[in-house]
Amino acid sequence: MVPLNCNDSCARVPTDTQLSTTKRQQHTHELNTTLSQTVLERRLVAKEITCLELERFLRERTIMFAEREPEEMEEMKHLSKEREEENMIDTSCRPKVDQDIRSLFAAAITF
Repeated sequence: MVPLNCNDSCARVPTDTQLSTTKRQQHTHELNTTLSQTVLERRLVAKEITCLELERFLRERTIMFAEREPEEMEEMKHLSKEREEENMIDTSCRPKVDQDIRSLFAAAITF
């Protein structure tokens, strides 16, 4: 359709520009949201990998501790506690690891 006068044509131009700007803003927002989500997913994967490594380390220690004598276990428990107090490693898995270590020591002492 051909505009009948300049007023019809001029009235449509700002609307098209506003629509284009709105679409560009929506696209930018979606891209930023996707990038933020990707960063969070990468952090989550890194935390999960750390947890898996700690669990593997705990299993290895469990096997090693199971082969020790009770006197050695008490000494190792004391040294481990001192080192833990010095280092104070902060991870999301810490409470579970602490609980597992406590139960491991309790089980080893009862041998």
